[in-house]
Amino acid sequence: MTSPNRLQIRTPRPAAPVRDWIGRLLTLSMVFGLTTVAAEAQVRCMSWNVAKAIGDLDSIEDVFAAAAADDRPGFATAPAIIALQEVTSSSRSTIESLISSGIPSVSYQTATYTSAGSEDSSGGAQLMLYRTDLFQEIGSGHRDIFTGAGRRCDRWQLRLVGSEDQGGVVWVYGMHLKANNSSADAALRLEGAEAIRNDADGLPSGSNIIYLGDLNVYSNGESAYQEFLSPGSGQAFDPLGSGSWSGASNAIRHTQSPRQNASGGLVGGGLDDRFDLQLVSDALFDGEGLSLVAGTYRALGNDGNHY
Repeated sequence: MTSPNRLQIRTPRPAAPVRDWIGRLLTLSMVFGLTTVAAEAQVRCMSWNVAKAIGDLDSIEDVFAAAAADDRPGFATAPAIIALQEVTSSSRSTIESLISSGIPSVSYQTATYTSAGSEDSSGGAQLMLYRTDLFQEIGSGHRDIFTGAGRRCDRWQLRLVGSEDQGGVVWVYGMHLKANNSSADAALRLEGAEAIRNDADGLPSGSNIIYLGDLNVYSNGESAYQEFLSPGSGQAFDPLGSGSWSGASNAIRHTQSPRQNASGGLVGGGLDDRFDLQLVSDALFDGEGLSLVAGTYRALGNDGNHY
């Protein structure tokens, strides 16, 4: 299980557009802030590999509650988008119940969910829930994109409630790319990244795009990571910059397992990798409409003092 990322978005008042976003912890959640020209609000996007909910259920619920109670950068708001990886058909209802119990004050809707038999046997599919007071799903925008090793990326299309143009549309790509550190594994991750970028490059120019999930990339030099950053209409940008994240000096960026030892089907190894990321298109950096709030992307719960 990884720690969460959070991405945070706000809708600004006409005279004072604001940007806000929070990142994620270990592989837990990410927050992201967007702004619109109508009313000020904060939109958080959380990403977490929940490992089929085979961990302690009370603790998993506590994480969702903590994501809603988190007041960085100054006030708390429940995530508007919760994107999860390794969700099997059998664990889905349990996870949805944990979110409902952990964040009881918010009404969430599950976006289009697909889990072929191959996905269940390859670790699980992607699940996304969204706040119905802030977003609605455009079901025709959903796609399943094969990324290798029996895994698929889900593409979801959300529209900010009350918006009428493409500026209020957000495209979310939720993924879990091939794990492990062999050259063959890295090649499969690249194939998956290429398939996702090929799809994203076909979206309307200037689209608001969030690429998130457990990418399993081992460094900023890995080809799959660089593929997301490559030029094109779907080009992604890393809120933390595209430099190296290796070593203890970059501990604040890491999201991989906070467990030192593997047990009960959960991976160990300690907190020393940045496998879980949220990357965004240029439209979410321009300070207009939906935009990233500077300095809020982070790994929820990661204090940077442990490596």
